[in-house]
Amino acid sequence: MCKVEKRACPRCSGDVLYAGVENKKQSFKCTNCEWQGPNPAILKISVDYRNIKKKCNFCGADEGNFHDYMCGMEFCPFCGSSLSNCNCCYTKLGYDPENLPEEIYNNYLDEEDQQRFKKIVQDKGRVLNIHYPNMCAKCGVLWPITFMVSTEEWQRFVPSTIQRAMLCHKCYEEIKESKIKDENFEISFPILCHYCGKTNPAPNNADKKEWESYIEIRMRKSVICQVCFEFIKDLVDIAKLNI
Repeated sequence: MCKVEKRACPRCSGDVLYAGVENKKQSFKCTNCEWQGPNPAILKISVDYRNIKKKCNFCGADEGNFHDYMCGMEFCPFCGSSLSNCNCCYTKLGYDPENLPEEIYNNYLDEEDQQRFKKIVQDKGRVLNIHYPNMCAKCGVLWPITFMVSTEEWQRFVPSTIQRAMLCHKCYEEIKESKIKDENFEISFPILCHYCGKTNPAPNNADKKEWESYIEIRMRKSVICQVCFEFIKDLVDIAKLNI
């Protein structure tokens, strides 16, 4: 089981939604009772992330299904970037992104080129909606609630090797406290499964060919535990049967 953070009502422990700003402070509202105010409690609840029904926030595609073509969350099978924003639509058609014809530069690809590129993507294999979560790099909690500190503070307390990762607020405060006590304190970060957040998972037994057949290009340098890998394999195999 993995952990997910949620904001909890201090009165009834129900789910709390962001409600706006009052007197320059964030305001939250309980969906269960009438409580409304700042700074609700943050709880970590145990879930099986694989069993949660997940949808794309852009096009609404269920996990294991394909996005609407060119959805902002569909990733390119060639470079791993957003399919709607990468340059593969030009390079795969023989255009130089740095020296595009004026018509394409001003108006994007014409309908014929768009269909040609769509076929190229389909022949390569479109990337499924697999809902890899954000997670705390220290404890592995999924979808940690975001918080803000200054760039100067972040760079002072968070090791340079992990500054582009996410941390939950609890882990950040623990790191900060340790560094204040001892500036030379070395912080260890565990290996995490990049799907369920499990810390220090057993090595995956997939060979290179199998790994690249099921894991999209942007995630191939990540660690995915065996259980999650099998789960992703099932999603991909079912999708292939339905093409």
